[in-house]
Amino acid sequence: MKKAAVGFWILSAVLIVLSCLSFAKGFALKNDYYRSESYPSLNQYAYVGGDAYNYIINGTYFTGYSTIGSAAALGAVVLLCTGTILFVRTPKASSPCGCAPAREEQPAPSAYSVTVSFDQPEQNDGGGTPAL
Repeated sequence: MKKAAVGFWILSAVLIVLSCLSFAKGFALKNDYYRSESYPSLNQYAYVGGDAYNYIINGTYFTGYSTIGSAAALGAVVLLCTGTILFVRTPKASSPCGCAPAREEQPAPSAYSVTVSFDQPEQNDGGGTPAL
């Protein structure tokens, strides 16, 4: 159980790093956009001629990278919790002879008796209102 817990923790650390890298790439696409009319070599994250189109493209990339980062962070938290549970959990004691312990017979639950009774409905006189 301890080896599995350590494996979960290592995988969790890898997912946390992946999450941080994905968020960093997404925010770089969103915040570091630059387009120069006179010096095209200075363009950064510019794909087409119009600024609006580039903002739309970079916004879509930002959404994709943020989704990947969020999924990796959520997976890391789940694996971290699973590894911690496996690490803390104590294995059940086995019998000294190595054989499986005999099952104890449990008494069958007693049958329950259910009695249903109901009152007869009162007669209606036909006037539209029930008799009280």
